[in-house]
Amino acid sequence: MLHRLGFRRRKTGTFPGRAKDFDKWQAQQAAFIKHLEELIQCAEKEEIDLVFGDAAPFVYGKFNQYNWGKKPGYAPRGYGRYRINVYGVYDVSNQAICSMYNEGYIDAELMAEYLPWFRKQMNVDQDRPLHIVMDNARYGAATVNTATTLKCSP
Repeated sequence: MLHRLGFRRRKTGTFPGRAKDFDKWQAQQAAFIKHLEELIQCAEKEEIDLVFGDAAPFVYGKFNQYNWGKKPGYAPRGYGRYRINVYGVYDVSNQAICSMYNEGYIDAELMAEYLPWFRKQMNVDQDRPLHIVMDNARYGAATVNTATTLKCSP
């Protein structure tokens, strides 16, 4: 009966994930939110540029699907791990989205290519500080040395 109503057996997770000291974690989150609100106010006054960035990988092909039927159904699907990776940022002050994509990986090299491109595309004042709020993926903490010694770090 529960299956017919749409229920599934699910594993219960913990909140927050892996937080050993909940009070300390909560204090850190409150401090982060306060700092973020200050940055948003500075961005609204156009003292800084503030963007939120994240990556999204889109996989080619279809995944197995389930359906009800009397005969088995077949559909073509992609093979391997081919994907389109999209990295985009949301600009707080002008509410614009700017993205770049590739078929390789989202890594430090892409970020080193993306950041100067983004500054030229979206920001009028090149001397104004740029603040990027990112997730904790590895590409955000990596350092890249290119021919022009461009460094990408948090």
